[in-house]
Amino acid sequence: MVQRRPPCPSGVFWEVLPGDTLFGIAQAVGTTVERLMELNPGIDPYNLQVGQYICLP
Repeated sequence: MVQRRPPCPSGVFWEVLPGDTLFGIAQAVGTTVERLMELNPGIDPYNLQVGQYICLP
């Protein structure tokens, strides 16, 4: 199944890999979990799916 990329103001995405967490992604790109949640409404931070795209600031 191909994941569609959600609308993203920055046009920059992170593709979720096995073992990724929202906290880890936030740390890797220098932002907060709260900011990632704002940019990605509807995602479940406790159930990220491999191949899912996360909009980055």
